Amino acid sequence: MFSLLVLLLGSGLNLARAAWALGQTQALADLSLSTSMPMGYLFGTSLVWGLVFGGCSFGLWRLRRWGRIGTLFAATLFHTHIWFNHIVFDLSDYARQVWPFAIVHSLVALSIVWGFLNWSAIRDLYDGREKRACTGEDA
Repeated sequence: MFSLLVLLLGSGLNLARAAWALGQTQALADLSLSTSMPMGYLFGTSLVWGLVFGGCSFGLWRLRRWGRIGTLFAATLFHTHIWFNHIVFDLSDYARQVWPFAIVHSLVALSIVWGFLNWSAIRDLYDGREKRACTGEDA
């Protein structure tokens, strides 16, 4: 179930944003408009994160240890990337006014991911699968 959430929320939303940014790139070029965040940058980073979370989801679904560890690192780096974008591209006062909400969002999201994937039963599930695969007990 958690791998499905990572697939839908992590990969799906980022891939949808990449598709949207690709469409907006042409529309903005036709109107001679620009945004504070280049649409090509948004497209590229969203595509990369969509693929990263898709891989993490696959690893979680297959109960691989690398899927659990990769998801922990990917979620942390993703939120670090979000904050990099805030610092670099939030130019208006209004954009900065929503930073407290964004901080809470990042903290809650990371707490859920880290809390769930480090829960002893979940951690044992992923670690046990690797050990059984190495000893041949998985068959």
